[in-house]
Amino acid sequence: MAFERAPDVSYDVVDDHVVLVDPRAVELITLNRVGSLIWQELDGEKTVPDLACALFPSIGSASAEEVERDVAAFVHDLAEAGLVVTRRAP
Repeated sequence: MAFERAPDVSYDVVDDHVVLVDPRAVELITLNRVGSLIWQELDGEKTVPDLACALFPSIGSASAEEVERDVAAFVHDLAEAGLVVTRRAP
């Protein structure tokens, strides 16, 4: 399963942090540095292991397994919030 940004969610990058605008809510969501890195990788073709692999070099203090587990939890939370959608991996 691959993940991509929901088409109705707007975002902007401010000082290396992604700010999401969810059209269903009246709130802005600011992602931390790691969340911002993940968000920018959500292209509809990357699976959780792909995302973790892309992110791993930026996070030197965690093991590959920890990064993959945290990426999985993060993208699933975004999916539950309707901020990302899933599709079959290519």
